Amino acid sequence: MVGPALKLGIQSKALTTSSQFYYPVGRYCEVFCKKETDCCVEYTVGTEVTLPSFAFNFYLDLRAGHIIPMQNATKIEATQSRSINTESLQDDPVEIHLMPICDSTSCTATGEYINDDGVTRDIANSRHTYKMSYTHTINTTVVGAAPDTMEIDIVATGPDSLINGNDKLGAI
Repeated sequence: MVGPALKLGIQSKALTTSSQFYYPVGRYCEVFCKKETDCCVEYTVGTEVTLPSFAFNFYLDLRAGHIIPMQNATKIEATQSRSINTESLQDDPVEIHLMPICDSTSCTATGEYINDDGVTRDIANSRHTYKMSYTHTINTTVVGAAPDTMEIDIVATGPDSLINGNDKLGAI
C-alpha cells in the first residue's frame, strides 16, 4: 500500500511473465484502467492474485473510501516546451479522484491534498492543505436512482487559501 488510499504492484526482481500480488480486504479500482469494464474488484479477505508482470506492467489501484489528487505530468510535459517540476505544475489543473465506500444507506470518502508549490520552505505553516470529505445517501425508493443527498466538504488551510474556512458544495 502507498498510504491508505493507493495500492501499487510492481514486480522487479525476476525475469518472469506473471507474479503473485497481494490485495488486502477492500474494494479496488484501477487508476489507469485500459478496459472499459471490469476495472474494479472487491476482496472480502486478503487475496493473492496472479497478474502479468513484464517490465512494462504495473498496477495502481484506488481503494474504496478515499479521495486522491492527481496530475498527469507525463502528458503535461509532452504538450509543453518547458521543464516539468513541482513549481511549474502550479499552472496545470489537479484532478480529484473519488471512490466512495458504501453501506446500505450511504457512501463516504475522505482525502487530503497537500499543495507543494516547489518554493515554500516553511511547510508546517505556509503550505496549502485541503482536507476533503464526500458523502451521499442512497436512494432507497428507486434502485439505481440518483442519491437523495450529496455533499462535498473541503477545509483549506494555509496562506491565501483558495477556499476560505469550511466551504460546502451541495447537490441533488
